[in-house]
Amino acid sequence: MPLFVRPRVAAGSKMKEMVLNTDLTSTFAELAGLEEFPAADGRSLAPLLRGGDPPSWRKAVLLEAEGFSEEEAGSRADYGAIRTGTHKYVEYGNGERELYGLEADPYELESLHEEGADPSSSGI
Repeated sequence: MPLFVRPRVAAGSKMKEMVLNTDLTSTFAELAGLEEFPAADGRSLAPLLRGGDPPSWRKAVLLEAEGFSEEEAGSRADYGAIRTGTHKYVEYGNGERELYGLEADPYELESLHEEGADPSSSGI
C-alpha cells in the first residue's frame, strides 16, 4: 500500500522496514500530538518517517485468511503465511504449501517448496 507523507521525508526515500496498514492509526495519532493508544494494534511509523532508528522493529508479519462460506472452508481460500524481509511461506487450508525467496523472486512466481526447500533454513 503506497503511503505518501509530507513534509518530513526526503524525496525519493525508501525504507526496508515492514509496515502494516494497522500502523497508520498510531502514526497519525503521534503526528497529531495525541497520546499513545495502548489498545492499538499497530506501531507508530513516526520514528521511521523522521529518519530515526527505532530500538526494535518487526522482523516478520503473520498473514491469515479464512473462507467466508462452507464451500471455501478448508480450501485454498483458507491460508496462513509468514513473511520476512527475504521469504514468504504459505500453508493453505487444502494442504498446499508454498515458499518464495523474495529477493530472487519478488513476484512470487516460482515456489521453492516443490524443490524440497526447508522453510526453517530460510530464516522463517
